[in-house]
Amino acid sequence: MRATGPSVESTLRILKLALHQFRNIAELAIELNPRFNIFVGPNAQGKTNILESIYLLSSLQSFKGSRNRELIGWDVDEAFVRGLVERDHVSYEVLITLTPAQKRVKIDGKSPKSSFDVFGLVNVVLFAPEDLRITKGEPDARRRFVDRAIFNADSGHLELVRNYQKVLRNRNNLLKQSPAERNLALLEVYDEQLGELGGQLMQRRASFLEELAPHFSRAFLEIVGEERELQLLYQTSGGISTASEALVGALVAARGRDLRRGSTSVGPHLDDLELLLEGRNTRAFASQGQHRALVLALKIGEIAYLREKLGFYPALMLDDVSSELDRQRNGQLMEYLKGFGGQVFITTTDLVHLGIDSDYQAFRVDAGTVSRTS
Repeated sequence: MRATGPSVESTLRILKLALHQFRNIAELAIELNPRFNIFVGPNAQGKTNILESIYLLSSLQSFKGSRNRELIGWDVDEAFVRGLVERDHVSYEVLITLTPAQKRVKIDGKSPKSSFDVFGLVNVVLFAPEDLRITKGEPDARRRFVDRAIFNADSGHLELVRNYQKVLRNRNNLLKQSPAERNLALLEVYDEQLGELGGQLMQRRASFLEELAPHFSRAFLEIVGEERELQLLYQTSGGISTASEALVGALVAARGRDLRRGSTSVGPHLDDLELLLEGRNTRAFASQGQHRALVLALKIGEIAYLREKLGFYPALMLDDVSSELDRQRNGQLMEYLKGFGGQVFITTTDLVHLGIDSDYQAFRVDAGTVSRTS
């Protein structure tokens, strides 16, 4: 399995990483290899925390959904993550300072006008054991995968999602009010706003899945080694179309039910991604090995999609996937990485699991202390 795409040199690299009081890592300052960076050590020593800090540089969020307080070391009230990033042959220093109450961001020593100015500087794809929830779990895991992938290519997508969620909260709060307090004229305004934003959100998701599908199918074919019928289907709640007008109509039709329930029963916050293998829903019928192959194919497909959109490879983070994949899939993943032109960050309990013969730098992680190793 080889990385495929246009012949372009990756222009995204994280050159240096510094941490201060980030989770169990009191101090860290390392220079990173432009290709492979491997963090080795027993479980629960802090390897994943390093990947989490890199993810924070990308999205200002923890991929674990952790609050600020949980990201800051014991008995201290402030932490920081600093990354020196090279993108399109221009270097940027991104500094994120964490307190229990807020995140403060500076780029090259200056505060950006908004957090949206930070997004897009660091594009990363994460593959972690928890990602098996994408194919096996509830719809929210699949929605997060889709929205995260779109955001990676278009940072403005996050603003659309947040605006939709804000109007959704306002509508739900109104629906929970007593009949005497409800402002039905305001409900009509929320229906129009939710329909416009939700229609845009559904259209973006549907377009992304249409573009992802051939990359996903190609990756799955290479992983399993045989032709299989594979489909990615965007399922809207209530089966409505992705047009804003259709969503507004569905919201109006559901108004009586929503008022009784106190919540919004249609919209992209309830949509799902259905994966079909030989016409059967993989969530119900796929084997454990097939689930692993499907998630791996989705991640590789996302990388190919992003390379096509961005013109270069995103950084790839692999959190202990060698223990989650069987020997065959792990070997196929490592084979893919040989042709992957981007920067890679891997955590593992033992280098023997990887079999990487390319240029790499290994770091030993022991109780939050990180040191270079051969």
